Amino acid sequence: MRGTTKELGAAGTDPGHRGLQRRRRDRYALLATAGLFASVGVFTVGRVAMADSSLTSSVFVPVSPYRVFDTRSASNSPQGPIPGGVAFDVQITGTPASSPMPADATAVVINLTYLDGTGPGFITVWPAGQVQPTVSNLNKVGAGPVPNLATIKIGAGGKISVFNQATSANIFGDVAGYYVSGGSGGGPAGPAGAAGPTGPTGPVGPAGSAGATGPAGTGAAGPAGAVGAMGPAGVAGAAGPVGAMGPAGVAGAAGPVGPAGAAGVAGAAGPVGPAGPTGASGAGLPGSACVVGMSNGTVSYDSRNAALECHGGTVGNGIRELDEECDDGNLVNGDGCDIFGNREPVAPPLTPASVSSSAAIATIAPAANFVFIGSTQVINVRANSRLMGSGSASIGLATTSELDLALCSQSGANLPVPFTTFLTFLLGGPRHSVAISMRSNLFNSAQTLTVGMCAKVTTAADQNDWASWWVTEVFG
Repeated sequence: MRGTTKELGAAGTDPGHRGLQRRRRDRYALLATAGLFASVGVFTVGRVAMADSSLTSSVFVPVSPYRVFDTRSASNSPQGPIPGGVAFDVQITGTPASSPMPADATAVVINLTYLDGTGPGFITVWPAGQVQPTVSNLNKVGAGPVPNLATIKIGAGGKISVFNQATSANIFGDVAGYYVSGGSGGGPAGPAGAAGPTGPTGPVGPAGSAGATGPAGTGAAGPAGAVGAMGPAGVAGAAGPVGAMGPAGVAGAAGPVGPAGAAGVAGAAGPVGPAGPTGASGAGLPGSACVVGMSNGTVSYDSRNAALECHGGTVGNGIRELDEECDDGNLVNGDGCDIFGNREPVAPPLTPASVSSSAAIATIAPAANFVFIGSTQVINVRANSRLMGSGSASIGLATTSELDLALCSQSGANLPVPFTTFLTFLLGGPRHSVAISMRSNLFNSAQTLTVGMCAKVTTAADQNDWASWWVTEVFG
């Protein structure tokens, strides 16, 4: 269709009104067919008639279809898939490089296609730099691919804008042709002239001007880079001047009393004195407690005879005294001589479920439940096994109080629970050492437990220096 239509008057007043209506229908059919035929390169250059003679007509120029943008490869577009609610610009004029679209192109015929869709929505295309319309050019109805042909006016900088609504998808566009401005409106188109001979190929025109810079992207921040290598150490600074001497410090507290000196040489035995009167029967110690009043004695629980023992010697000074079976000069268990002067077998090598610990501990306040003292360890107990454990602690009480001492286990956030039983000590006055030895019931299934030494004080705060213990797993 060539030429333009003339301006219409009121409906029915122009004798050519009906003919104009037919030409309008023909023009719209031609526009739709232009995009379809341009995709296979068979549509020839024509002019689109304008309904208003005051407007300049446009000429359609078909081209061999080419892809002007593709989000899958970030070609002339952002990298896809494009999230829902995101718009971007596409440069139209100046493409492709082999035969660039002129800068005075007014509209582009483009076949839009989406794929990799993740849900419903629509895609809108409009001239860059103008207000986004509220209509769609391509509806998303599945994963795709789904195409649609559209004619879009070219906006600022020779660009069009593309908006992806609701859900993410990849989008690409193939150009089938474009429009350039033609002459002003006039009479009906004349007959087509005969085709002239093909002229020689003209020289390549100069490169078009660079398009305007697109808006800043809105992509999320990239991941943080790897930490750089540490630089070389700096040169040590020069020593500063010596400061003025400070005031004398407060005198320190008196140090602890040193160990007792070696026993003197025993004197010669004196003559046997006369027999004294028979004394009254003394009260025995309770079966589960031992009252200690010696200045340097110890109290322990001997698992061999299931009884409390009171010791009056000084264990750990390297001198075997009184009722000590041994004294190796230290207060360490598991080396053949324990901290109470009793001979002991060396602790067996720890199994994968065995643990031990030794640490300083803090004051234990009176409480109704057992609490761990010192450090704890986590072990995996196997089915059909028991826990065997022993431990010791150095304890001092300001006043006479009852102390319950045990080896405990804890599962999850529950309170510590003794393996089977616990030992009760009635202590007061100077510091004492206590020891325990225990065995748990049989575990029917594998468990993960927290184990350690625990204590409960009922009437007075318990001041502790240290605690040590070891626990191993046995079967049967």
